[in-house]
Amino acid sequence: DNSVQLYPNPGTDQVQLESSIRMEGVRLMNLQGKVMLELETNQLEDQLNTASLPTGLYFVEITTREGRWIGRWLKK
Repeated sequence: DNSVQLYPNPGTDQVQLESSIRMEGVRLMNLQGKVMLELETNQLEDQLNTASLPTGLYFVEITTREGRWIGRWLKK
């Protein structure tokens, strides 16, 4: 099982990502499904700079070799 942590949530200028399985990709999407940020990674921990995004609710999709994890993140 993949354990994912996403913080701070709610947050402002950045979001920290931690996964028990090495992440391959991260996508941050608005509620309409438009990809706002995308990151290729090969880490257990990474971060997204979200300073340029408008406030609101976003979906975060993390891809690993074992599948996908989708969570929600709120920008204040």
